[in-house]
Amino acid sequence: MSQWPEVKILQSKGIKVMVMLGGAGQGSYSPNSLGGNETVFQAYYQPLLKFLRQYNFDGIDLDIEEFVEMEVPLRLLKSLRRDMGPSFILTMAPVAIALEFNDAINLSGINYFDLDSNATDATGKPLVEWYNAQFYSAFGDAGTPDTYQWIMKKGWKPERVVLGVLTNSNDGFGFVETKHVVETVRSLRKEFPGFGGVYGWDYFDAGMSEVDGGTEPWQWVKIIKEALYGLLSRRGLIRSYR
Repeated sequence: MSQWPEVKILQSKGIKVMVMLGGAGQGSYSPNSLGGNETVFQAYYQPLLKFLRQYNFDGIDLDIEEFVEMEVPLRLLKSLRRDMGPSFILTMAPVAIALEFNDAINLSGINYFDLDSNATDATGKPLVEWYNAQFYSAFGDAGTPDTYQWIMKKGWKPERVVLGVLTNSNDGFGFVETKHVVETVRSLRKEFPGFGGVYGWDYFDAGMSEVDGGTEPWQWVKIIKEALYGLLSRRGLIRSYR
């Protein structure tokens, strides 16, 4: 069965559907593709634009895990804003320490502080709506609030930084058991009312490696939703099933 009818079903329910570009499979942003000169850039950008329009995506997440100059994502972000309009969601997925340190020691080599200050529209509003930060693979720790707190001290707004976690111990280094992720989320919600939320990599095996026998992916999502939206008290979370 084609996945595209399912995308339309999700969108009919008010769910935003975005596509991710890049990741561990390097090459999307190289000099031979979107990182090339204007001729090369257009040769790859136009098919991407056609794809985004054809399937009516709500946004795109740029996950750059290869060394590039800042001008590469900057050109792409500005082109997408121009061609897809202000309602099209633009996000990026740097490793967490890229938002903590501005020395560009990360998977892309980009100084995200400089990028964010340059990637703005005519009114000065940031083009990147939020950052799906990777708090794993030794680039951050979702088991405590510490990394997120340090990022906030560097001037980022909590609503623009999402806590990215591994959902299964088989998905890579830096897995944190769900119960500890929940504790971190509760703590961050209390400290930062605008806390940006959680994303999990991946959905299909979420929670299934837990030591207590695991949960189904939808159950993992429900647990995280409870942590994100349940009523908070001074001592913790008041469970809510509304």
